[in-house]
Amino acid sequence: FSRIVPCVKDIGLWGPRLQKAYVDMGVLELGDSNLDLLMSQDEEIAEALDRERFAVEEEARVAEVAEAIEEGAAAA
Repeated sequence: FSRIVPCVKDIGLWGPRLQKAYVDMGVLELGDSNLDLLMSQDEEIAEALDRERFAVEEEARVAEVAEAIEEGAAAA
């Protein structure tokens, strides 16, 4: 809801009925969140996760290449 509520407010679907539903769920105050800041933080987190994943994949590739070189040297 921390992303949904501000998005719904941002696109103009912030009518009384929906606000009442958000009050009932206890999430109305999330509508005051800074959507641009939330999206920027989400993007930073996604980029960090991508960097970590790439580093793990790169480490596996380096190990695979080193193993292939070692096998080639042993066969020669």
